[in-house]
Amino acid sequence: MKGGKEMVRILWLGVVGAFAATCALAGDVLESRFDNTIVSVDSKGVETRLYYHRDNTFTGTREEAEFRGTWSLADGEVCLAFDTPLADIPNPFCSPAEARQIGETWTAGEGDQQMTITLVEGR
Repeated sequence: MKGGKEMVRILWLGVVGAFAATCALAGDVLESRFDNTIVSVDSKGVETRLYYHRDNTFTGTREEAEFRGTWSLADGEVCLAFDTPLADIPNPFCSPAEARQIGETWTAGEGDQQMTITLVEGR
């Protein structure tokens, strides 16, 4: 049975390796967001500031309100689950997970739901 134990060991190492690769991918995709600020402005001019933390939590402000929650990365999407839902934002809110650079600006959503998003250096 020595061969069977060796096969189990190899399979287990493969599972651990796949998990480590998934964690590394999350770090690569979101790395630029840690210690920096996501600033989004919606079609009505409302500004939201979002701060990702390495422990899978986030905090932020929208006008005078503060919010917090947890983020997850799966199937090519980053999802934000708010502790207290914000008006007009789905909970959880999911969007494509793409690596971004500091200073980069992009748009998300369509029509009245469209927003301009910028990754700003620092907090």
